[in-house]
Amino acid sequence: MKILCVLACALVCGHLSAYSAPKTLKTKGGDRYTGKVLIVQSKVLLIRTEDGKHITLVVDQLEAASRNAVSGWAKSVGGDLNYASWMKASKSSFSKMWPSTVYGKSSIPLAKKYVANKAKSFVHESQYFRFVSDSDLEPKLLKDLAVQCEATREYCKMLPFNLAVNHYEPGYKCEIHLFISFSGFLSAGAIDGYTMIYDPKYNRCLAYIGSSDHLEKESQPDVAPMIIDGVVRQMLGPFDYGGWFENGLSLYVASTPYSNGQFRALTDKKKFGELVQAHALREISNEVITEAEIIPGDEIEFPPLRELVEYGADFKGMKNQAAALLLIHYFCRIDQGGRADGVKKYVKSIQKGESRQDAVLLLLNGREFNEVEEEIETYYSRHGLKLRFGSDKVK
Repeated sequence: MKILCVLACALVCGHLSAYSAPKTLKTKGGDRYTGKVLIVQSKVLLIRTEDGKHITLVVDQLEAASRNAVSGWAKSVGGDLNYASWMKASKSSFSKMWPSTVYGKSSIPLAKKYVANKAKSFVHESQYFRFVSDSDLEPKLLKDLAVQCEATREYCKMLPFNLAVNHYEPGYKCEIHLFISFSGFLSAGAIDGYTMIYDPKYNRCLAYIGSSDHLEKESQPDVAPMIIDGVVRQMLGPFDYGGWFENGLSLYVASTPYSNGQFRALTDKKKFGELVQAHALREISNEVITEAEIIPGDEIEFPPLRELVEYGADFKGMKNQAAALLLIHYFCRIDQGGRADGVKKYVKSIQKGESRQDAVLLLLNGREFNEVEEEIETYYSRHGLKLRFGSDKVK
């Protein structure tokens, strides 16, 4: 399974509760843009136009009346022109514990809304998702996907991070586009060699669920994990949490034991270590590693912690994705007695528009990078996973 997050736009398109009413903004040069104000940061404004496009505008380039309108919106959500977001965290938003078991619905009503004849696509809707397919898919497949997506959404709502899913307005539906035709998948904006992409520009997932004869393996793509991965990304909202957090969290949720609308926490530390090891070894062999093929005692070397969490390591490779999975597990479930104080402060800092460097300092919670690396190496070695972080060239 290959999954790609398309970084065409860093902010998600969505109908959110505190978005302003449509405004017409005029630049000093006379250009007019009508849309909803989404976010402003460092006097750069993002709006969603009436036709669904995202437009960025520099506030200082707006005429006075438009600047005042934007300033008024920023104040109404508790911010200013340096930073304003629709999201306001309640006192309990970051006090929740990590969910142990998520009980979703085992059966989800699924309505067939319409067939878009011009685009030759079929549209079905559950409570919070819209499924758009290029073929009339089996009802059982669609219902299973609906149950899975709704359960994943519920899982994300229960996480102690005040994610954007908690602020989507009633009636907002995330879109999942399903393709039997690989050429259709590519035409929609996918990249050859991948079976799922997440497009943050429109907060949608494109997933190929047809035969994989043209890919590396002649088998049906594993639909469940890749759809869960995409849904988690839809729930995160318009913030750059860093590749380690976004990839690690989506992979962690996708790796959580799931069955018929229920997620059960992965509590077996030895099994978790084997999961991380299997992901890391796939990059070396480019093959799926079964549990029986894992050699106990094999040591894995990951990039330095600073590179992973602060300097934007490349998370396309399976080894770095394994590192992201490991870091989510450690910072969310193990660190500081399982309270996850550091990662909660990290997420809250990002949501407040603070710099990645400042957020990382909160994540470390007064420790140096090498101290945390040693803590992580020691903890997992006690549970059968030997690992070490590479030398940090930045001191």
